Amino acid sequence: MSIAYSLGPTSATEVTFYPGWDYTSGEEMDRTVMRSRTGKLYTYKWSDTKTIEFKVNYFDNSDAAIVNSWWDSQTELIWFVNQDGTTECTSVMLMNKEAPFREYQKPYTTKFQGVIKLEEYL
Repeated sequence: MSIAYSLGPTSATEVTFYPGWDYTSGEEMDRTVMRSRTGKLYTYKWSDTKTIEFKVNYFDNSDAAIVNSWWDSQTELIWFVNQDGTTECTSVMLMNKEAPFREYQKPYTTKFQGVIKLEEYL
């Protein structure tokens, strides 16, 4: 049972990732909960989003430049999860506060390390 992860605007321009052990995937709900003076509870649901986050080590510098350019241009991307002959596709955007790859993986000067934060968009 092998799993391959990749990200890109299309399947022809995807970059392959090998996430670290801390790969997390989940759902978040943006909502506001308020209680009136009489005690009645009001809940306002604004959105549901799927989030994916993981660390990447020893990432090639050319691929790091491509991913950082996607972050800079706010490119709409597709997250591909290939498992046992089936592919799951999710429409995502890079949601890092800073460019994902900003540090070299020591002692190398051609490999980067970083964190990828993805959020599904509709």
